Amino acid sequence: MTNVVKFLGEVLTPVIGRYANGQTSIQLVDQDGMPFMTASVAHDVNIADDCVIIKNYSENEGILEALIEAGIIEKPFCEIPTGFVTLYVAVMITDDIDPTGGYIHADIDPTGGYGFEFMG
Repeated sequence: MTNVVKFLGEVLTPVIGRYANGQTSIQLVDQDGMPFMTASVAHDVNIADDCVIIKNYSENEGILEALIEAGIIEKPFCEIPTGFVTLYVAVMITDDIDPTGGYIHADIDPTGGYGFEFMG
């Protein structure tokens, strides 16, 4: 069963992929399969393959808590200050995210492009 993320009154499906730099990306799509938001960012730091950097400011404020509640990520173990905002590094809960279990995987362009590949 695919975990869903409840955010801003929407029920969203996580799209797990990789940015061009190899870091994990999380896109969220709505019930119609349309892109709703990007919960992650790529940054010029080294992180483990099972980690993700979360953007929890501006229009994304509150997504960190929603991802934790949905069982997508663990609580952040590291913060990255970037000027006026902070990014959060968290471990993906990989036991609940099965690459062959129906999640949608994507290669995400850090500039915002989508390359969805539907799995399952």
